Amino acid sequence: MDRTSVSGTDDVGSIPTGPTTFLNVSGLLLNIKLFLEPSTDFDEEPKFDIGLQIRYHLFEMRKTLATIGIFCAVCASVNAASMMTEWTGAAGSSNLNDSGNWSNGVPARGSGNASGPDVIFNNVGSLVLSGNMVDSSDGGSITVKGSNSNVTISGSQYTGDINVGAGCQLSMGQLDFKNTQMHLDGIFNVSVCGVDGASTQDINIIFGTSGLFNVTQGIWSAGKFSISGLLDTTSASLPSSEFQFVTRTLVSCSQFYDGSMKLGNFTAADGSLLTKTTSAMSGNAADFAGQYYVDQDGAQIKVQYVVGGGYYPRANYSNTRPSWTRRIGNTPPTRLIHTPPDTIFSKRVPRLSGRDTLFLPMITAKTGI
Repeated sequence: MDRTSVSGTDDVGSIPTGPTTFLNVSGLLLNIKLFLEPSTDFDEEPKFDIGLQIRYHLFEMRKTLATIGIFCAVCASVNAASMMTEWTGAAGSSNLNDSGNWSNGVPARGSGNASGPDVIFNNVGSLVLSGNMVDSSDGGSITVKGSNSNVTISGSQYTGDINVGAGCQLSMGQLDFKNTQMHLDGIFNVSVCGVDGASTQDINIIFGTSGLFNVTQGIWSAGKFSISGLLDTTSASLPSSEFQFVTRTLVSCSQFYDGSMKLGNFTAADGSLLTKTTSAMSGNAADFAGQYYVDQDGAQIKVQYVVGGGYYPRANYSNTRPSWTRRIGNTPPTRLIHTPPDTIFSKRVPRLSGRDTLFLPMITAKTGI
């Protein structure tokens, strides 16, 4: 930054006759200059125009952006998985260290032990692996997906990201998580776990609509875990306009050590917004639609929320009373079959036979739970 003196004055030296620069900032990408210049329209008092000049150093900007791009590419390569390999079981055994059982070789860390592999189990059924799994931290992951995958893995004190799909299970032993994210739509079983001292981030557990983190013993460094996820607030097994409270267990263990997990936010699976309450809900569930409550209950973390009905009930003919309407002109009388008193509206269907017209309920409203 520099300040320049008056660039031009009159004969007396008191009034500038040319642009006067008050501020000049020159950086890597921009040059910004603030100046004062006498106006061409003079009257009794001198007038001045204030100007702001911004110049882009296009060449320098291109070089800087290119440098940033190279830097990001280097960072991405450092944090990327060393390899991706999927279990095929083609060797006909459960040996983890048999390359014939993998699509791209036995899982291994990258050159210089810099990064872990991405390991995938897809529709493998019930599988108990022999041999020890390599450390998948530093950019790697273990994914169990498909409709019927139930995988048990030994070894691996350290692990990277964990992904367990709906209807699947992953079981492991003692683990230390390191900058890990867990995406749990299925069940993740661990004997005991904690957080590696080199981990610089919270261990984020993101639950799907049916996920569970089940730890047989304790969770160490519990204060470094945070939870969030999705809630399925609509049920196809309930009639429309009916609401129920649902309590779901997210984390189960014998004890939390070194603090408590951070309780984050949840959203509805259908994209609708949910509001977190500060206490448990009770009473008429319909009054709490769109709300949820998450809390640590002893050695468990549970979430309470409201589920609404998702189907329209079929017509109910029980306890109906026929009535007759009066004749209008030469029109024959029409018999009506009354719908139950809790019906919101009805839909008229074509005449069935003779002079009978049937009205069927489409949506039934019920109060209470």
